[in-house]
Amino acid sequence: MRAVAAESRRVRANRRIQIELEVAEQIALDLIQQTALALRDWIREAGGEEREAMASLGAYPKMIHVASARIEDEEIYAQIVQDDGPEGHFCVGGGIGRIEPNVWGLQLVYNSGYPILAYALPDPVARKQITETIIHELTHFADPGLRVGSRFVAGGPPRSSEEYINRPEEVKAFGQEVIYEMLTIFPELERRGIAPSAAAFRAAVVLAPTWQQTACHMQERNQQRILRDAYQEFTGRGLL
Repeated sequence: MRAVAAESRRVRANRRIQIELEVAEQIALDLIQQTALALRDWIREAGGEEREAMASLGAYPKMIHVASARIEDEEIYAQIVQDDGPEGHFCVGGGIGRIEPNVWGLQLVYNSGYPILAYALPDPVARKQITETIIHELTHFADPGLRVGSRFVAGGPPRSSEEYINRPEEVKAFGQEVIYEMLTIFPELERRGIAPSAAAFRAAVVLAPTWQQTACHMQERNQQRILRDAYQEFTGRGLL
């Protein structure tokens, strides 16, 4: 019985996760809009002083519940957390976990180097980073390999960036980010006269920022898995 259970977990861990990217994108846009409204109200409650609002955010307890979304019968609540991050990176991380049987917490980590008004009015680059983080975390949310009964089971602290990036659940999540980026790159390639084709597909892979950042740390079999999933997504959309 234990061998069967272990094999079942391996099958779930290796199963392709396909989320509706347009749905995830819409959830991200909704959360960004709700965040903007919540933070503007919050700044007003702080007396309209951005400095006071920033101090308040840092003191209690570096977190604010800003938005919620629903996927089928499960509710997802988003929270903003501040942390240090490199310049140019607005959304520097995220996480998701089950709070109650049908309630999930989605954490978005915003760069503390940005003014709080930037949190309320993120520019296009920031919005794209937020969207990709949400896509990454929703892939974990949809991953049956991370669900054991009513529990949501994530891996422990990684020993290295290579070990983290090559975890099955992270390969799937980074893969969805790569596919999303490729889909946004394809129209730009068309505007430059490169029609949808195998060559355009290869160019989109190379240009995808997440691929550039993770592929060099990935085992070849995981690179091939992402490329295979991307190919299935693009052929399914009639782009190849």
